[in-house]
Amino acid sequence: MAIKPAGFIITHRSNLLCSNGGIELMPEICLRVTELLIDSDPKAIGSLLLVSKSLSALIKLHERSVTKNVSKNERKFMYVNGSEKVVLSFQHGLENEELERYTFPWVSEMKFRKAIVRLLASHEITEMAGKVDGWPSLNICRKELQIKLDWFKTRALFLLYRLADCVAGLYTTDSVRNQQSKFLHSLSTKELAFIGVIVEVMGHNFFIITKRSVFKSSFSESTVQDSSQLHSMSNIQAAPISDLNDNFIRETMCVFEDLIQRYGPYFAWAFLEGPKCRLNIPGQWACCKIREGLANMNAFELGYTMSYASLQSVVWRAFRQKQGCSSMHSWNIAKKLVEKEMIASSNDES
Repeated sequence: MAIKPAGFIITHRSNLLCSNGGIELMPEICLRVTELLIDSDPKAIGSLLLVSKSLSALIKLHERSVTKNVSKNERKFMYVNGSEKVVLSFQHGLENEELERYTFPWVSEMKFRKAIVRLLASHEITEMAGKVDGWPSLNICRKELQIKLDWFKTRALFLLYRLADCVAGLYTTDSVRNQQSKFLHSLSTKELAFIGVIVEVMGHNFFIITKRSVFKSSFSESTVQDSSQLHSMSNIQAAPISDLNDNFIRETMCVFEDLIQRYGPYFAWAFLEGPKCRLNIPGQWACCKIREGLANMNAFELGYTMSYASLQSVVWRAFRQKQGCSSMHSWNIAKKLVEKEMIASSNDES
């Protein structure tokens, strides 16, 4: 089997997986079972490691080859930055957790990222058709348009994962900001357009969703999604939800945009879906980050501290430099670039 290292013979071990009749499975079969289980549910590895010492030792010995087999289809984790040797994970509400490729936690992270991309691509937060100045205006049927939009969203969110992962191993605000700025300036005009557009779209929809949720709360007509949004917003400011005004929502939107670039698509998921989790640790973490961002913004406006340029402003600055356009025209040019790429994409690339 591919999982058996060259020149290595797996000897018989006792206390591996056994049938009810006492028939012991060969080590090769145990490893194949492990592959299938973690491919369907990465968390199953925790239970497998507790079955027996010998099975645990076998699985740990072949961790790299097993996880390689799970991800052998090269497209499987392509758009969640699966080719990167080290990625960042924020699943456990930590500042960051560095995961090496071809480890069990890495497989779990890749699966989780794919689920996040699927959720965000179908969520109102990334809605585009007819919601942002009637754009995109491709002359194709609705089904075909949705395929094109999903194609764009998947690749734009992939770039946000790359932007978040590029700071693995860095811990100070200075080093993180400098590295992310360098990464953004290294991207092509098309890639910068993808990031610029998806972040503007998500920011616009954040404002619309929050504004609607606040309005509905006044009449006790909130949906489950509205309630989730209101729960997050109530954790950000101390004043009653009914006191939220456009200026505060707009300031929060700017911080939200910056954080989905700093921490990647996970941040959007944590803010939108975190309140639905059992302990709401992701949601609390996301709200804490937004409160920090608002506090820094207010301190800067009052002249108490220096401030970093928002990552979105870095995106547009780099885009204008490479495209050779003014700030007045950058948004429309970026939209046209994205439309052009969507038209050129083939459906089998999705």
